[in-house]
Amino acid sequence: MHRMEAWHLQFAASRQTGIGLTQRWPTASSGRAAPSNFLILMIGFVLITVIAACSSSTPPEDPPREVMAPSDLTVVVASDSQIGGAFVDNSDNEDLFSVFRDHGSGFVEHLTLPANQTTFMDADLEAETTYYYRVRAANSETRSGFSNTDSATTPPDTVPTYPNQPSGYERFAEIDFTELPPMISFPHDCDFAGMLLGCADREHSEHWTLENVPDAPQSPNGVMRVIFREGLPPGTGPGIWDLWDDLDGFGKPLSHMYVSAWVRIPTSDFETISNLVKLFGFFSSGEGGVDVIGNTNFIVIWGGAVTQLMSEWTLGFHQQNFLDREEGQNVTNERVFTAGEWHQLEYVATLNDIGANNGTFSLWMDGTLLIDLDDVVFRDAAHPAGFWKIHWNPVWGGGVGGDPSKSRDDFFDIDHVYVSGIVLQ
Repeated sequence: MHRMEAWHLQFAASRQTGIGLTQRWPTASSGRAAPSNFLILMIGFVLITVIAACSSSTPPEDPPREVMAPSDLTVVVASDSQIGGAFVDNSDNEDLFSVFRDHGSGFVEHLTLPANQTTFMDADLEAETTYYYRVRAANSETRSGFSNTDSATTPPDTVPTYPNQPSGYERFAEIDFTELPPMISFPHDCDFAGMLLGCADREHSEHWTLENVPDAPQSPNGVMRVIFREGLPPGTGPGIWDLWDDLDGFGKPLSHMYVSAWVRIPTSDFETISNLVKLFGFFSSGEGGVDVIGNTNFIVIWGGAVTQLMSEWTLGFHQQNFLDREEGQNVTNERVFTAGEWHQLEYVATLNDIGANNGTFSLWMDGTLLIDLDDVVFRDAAHPAGFWKIHWNPVWGGGVGGDPSKSRDDFFDIDHVYVSGIVLQ
């Protein structure tokens, strides 16, 4: 049996070749030819390449750092066509947030927010629809899981309705309070007789403000708030504004007039003076001017015998100046106006014939007829004009001696005022 010797390569310090390898050749008895120098060189090159590649390879890269999911998502109705949302940002490496929305067809990406922004507003929504939302964070490498899901339902369409507007009346004014109306004076520092009572001068914004009130019945993005400030003397008010005024060229004297307004006291009670509080302003009849203001006609709430906090009141119709109906007349028998609730007030007034007491006045609250008069005198021969001015002129009391000044701030909200009628011929 022949002894077979395999040839092999080994590293050694002797018999160096051109590539630093030592050759051990097979003996002649093996009967095998020695490998060529080219083959030896190729084998050495491959071996060195493998060794070099193994020694110079870089370690694997770390996986992307996790993006933490947002949390505590809350959404609320902001108006009849908007829903706002807010959430907690739990990550410090996001590039953006994606807001997903579902309203019946599954979640789809709907809004994109920049890093660190944690609020959003979704607009142009359908009425009476429930919208679901969830949020996740993302960067160029990865994205988080989703936040919790929250939902909100938009309210029904708020189309103004005027159930007691007579047919044939022409629309003259309609205000949703997207901006504050111009003031004639602020604050109102005289009582109805024109006597200066020394009401402290205040800025406009301290007495009349625009508020976003989501539950407002007609215009949640624009409700006017009247502020009866602490220290207001009896017989004074926060200010006056004209909604419609023929003398200033904004309208025409009317023989028939319809007015609708949504009103409320937003708190649970209101500090009421010992007689009347003129929350709802007044309308004027008869010819007006600098020296003669004609007749003024108020819708009022009536208090008790003393200044006190109250949560419900009777409503009344009150006239003053040259055509006076006694205070306490024409008042609802029950306390129907309640604090903390929106009420729609509507009234219709028609002029009397000159020399006759056949004018009419009807007042509805929330669709219920409360006052219905057919013997009203709105004008006389000396003051023959029709209904020519509508003031919103809140007054705290009638300037009765002995009543204290207001002891706290109180508030009154007005939403969507509408006026229609027939022009006096």
